[in-house]
Amino acid sequence: MDAVSISTERHRRHAHRRLSEHTPPPHKVCDMATEALLYLTVVFGPWAFGTTQEWAKWTMNGVGYLLGALWLAKWIIRRATGFNPGRWGEETGEGQSTEDGKSATVSWPTAALAGLTILLVAYCFVSAWNAAATFDFSARDYQLRDHYFSWLPHSFD
Repeated sequence: MDAVSISTERHRRHAHRRLSEHTPPPHKVCDMATEALLYLTVVFGPWAFGTTQEWAKWTMNGVGYLLGALWLAKWIIRRATGFNPGRWGEETGEGQSTEDGKSATVSWPTAALAGLTILLVAYCFVSAWNAAATFDFSARDYQLRDHYFSWLPHSFD
């Protein structure tokens, strides 16, 4: 091994030890549960007939709600303890707490990604709210609606 790889390995072990020492135990449990649920969805989704069956949809929706609950729990833990997990691109401060419990400034790529995510969710919401048709299960056909805004995004169900 050369000196660079030894130094990198030593830094990685030191950063992991530092992160483990500062991470609140409930946050670690939530992280492990999140990891397990994500692995479950990656394997289960394609295995369960592409999640097209009713039971598979309910299972995946339940896992999605659990992931949301775990995210909320981790957010509450971070706010209560002032824990600030390390972020990509940060050289120092991995797993360290801030005085006021708030994270550092947001970089422009993160802000752009957040803005694009909000726009995508808004687009989906508007297209669902502005449905151009509804599906009639008994006739197995779409019934077009007269009262939708054609200039807005719209869906057919």
